[in-house]
Amino acid sequence: KNDYIRYPSKWDEVYKNMRLMSRLPNISMGFAFTLNPLNIGYVDEAVIGADEFKRVPSFFNLTRPPWFTLKGLPPDLKEFYLEKLYKNSYEVIERIEKPLEYLENLEFDEKQSKEMISRIKARDKLRGDNILKYFPEWTPYFKDDEYYGSSS
Repeated sequence: KNDYIRYPSKWDEVYKNMRLMSRLPNISMGFAFTLNPLNIGYVDEAVIGADEFKRVPSFFNLTRPPWFTLKGLPPDLKEFYLEKLYKNSYEVIERIEKPLEYLENLEFDEKQSKEMISRIKARDKLRGDNILKYFPEWTPYFKDDEYYGSSS
């Protein structure tokens, strides 16, 4: 998911560097996650992953680019992510309160969502990548494009 969202970043390299830095003397690492429509459904994984470094991540709402903010998250995916996240243990839910609050109070912007999907399609084709490899729950929004393996 990191490699897709933070292209051309490579998670293996990021993780290796985090582990190296965490072992340095006099180092205090923190984790800040910028929430967007793709990663908000996986904040539980971020919290669980941060446990390795004995850190509690901070969450921030993405504000730019304007077409990639949480307002573009379709309502059905908002509900899907809420249901998924609330299946976690109380300990995890307690540490993802802020993202859950963002999701619960989210106001959908259909125009922004359409622009985001259009830009993701263009970006995927340019990079030779496919959002559905990382985020299969988005399939309904890409099913009518031959690039993604099916058309109606």
